[in-house]
Amino acid sequence: MNPPEISEPQIIRPINSLLIPPEKFFIPKYQRGYRWTEKQVTDLLVDVDSFSPITRDNQQTSWYCLQPLVIKKNGDKWNLVDGQQRLTTIYLILYYLREGLSEAKKEATMLYSLEYETRKSVLDWVAVFDDYKKAEENIDFLHIHKAYQTIKKWFHDNGINEDKFRGKLLEDCKFI
Repeated sequence: MNPPEISEPQIIRPINSLLIPPEKFFIPKYQRGYRWTEKQVTDLLVDVDSFSPITRDNQQTSWYCLQPLVIKKNGDKWNLVDGQQRLTTIYLILYYLREGLSEAKKEATMLYSLEYETRKSVLDWVAVFDDYKKAEENIDFLHIHKAYQTIKKWFHDNGINEDKFRGKLLEDCKFI
């Protein structure tokens, strides 16, 4: 039996390439709910913050690998087969970093979109970021709420330069 053919080549993409134009990701209902813990979220934040790219001859030769996103094109969206936990966590980090911007910069700062088949409106789960009561309504919301609160606390407790972190996240962190 021959291995399945790869219909499209693997591409290495920095996070910023998911923002302009903003990519649209669809998470089918067969995907497990968001379950990253405080430790997993904190580990990602620490890894990104501590990463220093290697440069040779004024060229960056290394990047922080966020592992593969397995996707399949479906009209104007990408069905997400694997990578939902990472992609959701990156969204939460970007959303937090966007909140610290001025209104003008906030409007100019795009985010990719995540549509969950089980949560029709992104507003359903964005609303839980700071609302514990709403987060208690659903186990997925509770985990998303806890992850977002972990992100806020980590930036606050560690005095991280948000602009520098944003640049590193957008340019130096890449998905396969």
